[in-house]
Amino acid sequence: MNRLFPSFHHRTRQAFSLAEVAISVAILALSLTTLLGLIPSVMDNMRQATNRTAETRIVSEISGAIGLADWGAPAAAPHHWSNLPTILANRWYFDDQANPIAPDDASFDLRVAYVASAQLASESGTTAHGDINMPVGDTADLPAATNAKAIHIRIASSTRENFPFDNPNTFSTYLTLVARQF
Repeated sequence: MNRLFPSFHHRTRQAFSLAEVAISVAILALSLTTLLGLIPSVMDNMRQATNRTAETRIVSEISGAIGLADWGAPAAAPHHWSNLPTILANRWYFDDQANPIAPDDASFDLRVAYVASAQLASESGTTAHGDINMPVGDTADLPAATNAKAIHIRIASSTRENFPFDNPNTFSTYLTLVARQF
């Protein structure tokens, strides 16, 4: 057998054919295009999940602060407690990790990412002053429990210290029940 001119029958295949290369490039391009198309959706879902997590921590922080605060002495309606209006008039500020920030913090303007406020709820199932109706036996009368309040916590993803909570489309609202500590 002649080693300089091998026969075509014994020749080994050393490369891919043009058709195989074209098919593999097409599959790769299709899969990369699909993955690149999913990136905006994935990023949006991650942002929404991060915001929800932060807002949950903020609601927990504010409801805990209101529950542990001194509500003062019993008072007349609408709040039934002397210090409760002052507590609810506060604004709370948080960074992007939902850590509280004091307005007098040196880096306040750079760190604030969320602004929150609280107000008494007037939703169905509560009275107009945030009192919670407690069932008593089989009677239709539901006395108001003044030691517990239904409170709306409003959270805006904003860097503005004086964010106006006027338009409900610009902030999230969470209803929480807060009991006075005795």
